[in-house]
Amino acid sequence: MPGDTSYTAMFDRSTISGSSIGSDRVDVLQAMVTRRMADQQVDVMAMRTQNERSQDGGGSSTNRLSVMHSYRRDEDLQVSSSLSDSASRLKVGLGETSFATRLRFRQLSSIATWTPDVPMPLLVTGAFRWTDSASSTQNGDEDASSIRARALSATTTATWRPIANLFVGGAVTISQFAAAGSNQTLTAESLSAGYTVDQKQWLGFTYLASVNGSVQHQRGGDEGNRVQTTESLSHTLSRSFPISDAAAWGTSVTQSAVFRQDNLVGNSQTLLHNAALNLRYFSTEGLAGFGSLSMGDSRTTGAQPNTFQMVNLQVSGQMPFGRYASASANLTMQTVRQSSLLGPDEGWRSYATGGFSYQHTRVFGVPRLRYFALANAFNSQVNARISGDPNAPLENVAWTHEQRLEYTVGRLEFRLSARLAKVDGKKNALVFLRVSRSFGSF
Repeated sequence: MPGDTSYTAMFDRSTISGSSIGSDRVDVLQAMVTRRMADQQVDVMAMRTQNERSQDGGGSSTNRLSVMHSYRRDEDLQVSSSLSDSASRLKVGLGETSFATRLRFRQLSSIATWTPDVPMPLLVTGAFRWTDSASSTQNGDEDASSIRARALSATTTATWRPIANLFVGGAVTISQFAAAGSNQTLTAESLSAGYTVDQKQWLGFTYLASVNGSVQHQRGGDEGNRVQTTESLSHTLSRSFPISDAAAWGTSVTQSAVFRQDNLVGNSQTLLHNAALNLRYFSTEGLAGFGSLSMGDSRTTGAQPNTFQMVNLQVSGQMPFGRYASASANLTMQTVRQSSLLGPDEGWRSYATGGFSYQHTRVFGVPRLRYFALANAFNSQVNARISGDPNAPLENVAWTHEQRLEYTVGRLEFRLSARLAKVDGKKNALVFLRVSRSFGSF
């Protein structure tokens, strides 16, 4: 049978060391194989990551293996399956304050979609999933505690559109769970329907409206019989206002109402409002810009009341400077406020991130001589080195500025970079020269 195969292997090591932080090293080893055969494809990926920290003797290791298979018969039948196995270990701290955990997770899943040749559009899907997980944790010198859980589920769904504006769907699910000596079997059946009103135009505005409803019945488990029904109404009014051939601004307002009935939890009502304003610019010379300001409000009353408000601002742009140079910038600012029975109102919380980049792919007219300037700023940073990311910083970085000069000659690549950053409230600088050569036939 005709086909082709590709192989890829990669090794990455990152080490950060200092008199105050000791040594922090991340190693990543990864291999991938892809095999294509007519209407089938198989992908295999294996990866190992390891983090070692000398300061507290902690670290982590992760092993992952995944196998994916896909099959497609014309346009009517598609099947996708995957098998994965991962094991991880994490340890932080020393002595009585140390914490260690181990996790093993295996999964087998498959999903198939079928569109039979019938007069009205019909989509049938089937899904199967099996999982097996085991974990253990240990605090200090205490004995480790462990737990294991298994789950098996199968689902069949069907969606039918008798007319373009109306859809009707149904689903049946059977699930089995086993954990801590307990075994449960759950069955669930659901029906849903929705209708969308034809788009209306009025004084340049576009109006859309829809109504949806669903009912779900669940049997088994600790809750026994549970019936949930949901009805929702939503409508949107939007309009675009051209400014010129290259620029336009637009606005939209959306309102939604959701009503839920639950024989165990109780009834609730949710009212949502959202308003957005955006400005777009695209010129034939390649200059592009986009700005968007959106505000949202959600309030739920009845069972499990909660509120959520959000204001989001996004600005981005790109400017070319001739054939070989261009610059781009982006800024995102968001502020949110929420409260619920589980979490009281803590006021508004704000987040922001922004970046700027400039590149020139032929500096001084020299082919393959490239220049890059990058700047980023943010008010929060997640440390992901202990999760196996060799490119993640060890400390909290407030902003960075980097300039790079790259030159390629045959299989030789030269890179000179200078980096300035504010780390944990202190500035640090780095100058780095790297020379690399590629080997092999490609």
